[in-house]
Amino acid sequence: MNRICRNAKIVEIARKYLGAEPILWLTLLRWSFPLSDDRADFHPQTYREPMQYDAHAFHYDILDFKSLTLFIYLTDIDSSSGAHMIIEGTHNSKTLKELSNITLDDGLAKEKFGDRIKVILGKKGMAFFEETSTYHKVEVCKSRRLLLSIDYVLQRKAPPTRPVLTDHSEI
Repeated sequence: MNRICRNAKIVEIARKYLGAEPILWLTLLRWSFPLSDDRADFHPQTYREPMQYDAHAFHYDILDFKSLTLFIYLTDIDSSSGAHMIIEGTHNSKTLKELSNITLDDGLAKEKFGDRIKVILGKKGMAFFEETSTYHKVEVCKSRRLLLSIDYVLQRKAPPTRPVLTDHSEI
């Protein structure tokens, strides 16, 4: 992962987009599961992040004044695998109402943005960049999906709080 994050071509893309030296802020490996999935072969996590919004609803994230995220599909993504969806160009400007509510109803998204809604499908290893202040979401999965995201920002700030792993054998 370190080689990917610090790859000269990737860092150069981030540098050009941000207009300054990018700061590697956060890397995440994220599984998405179908609601009906039998997760017997996965160890349940003991830590649950607070939910700000439903990832299956259009939303935008603000990581910094300007940021760039590299997404890499680590499983094949087709129409049943929880494809990433974006509404092109929505990072450029938002109404006051959009700024006060980070989510956007699917019906309103289709009515307002129609043909600017894009579904990103791809094979394992496919990568794409996104300014995550663009409205985006994950389609509901019918099969498991694994995604790597790498965030580059302008300002150094603390990433979201993560759980501290402890040795439970002493409990």
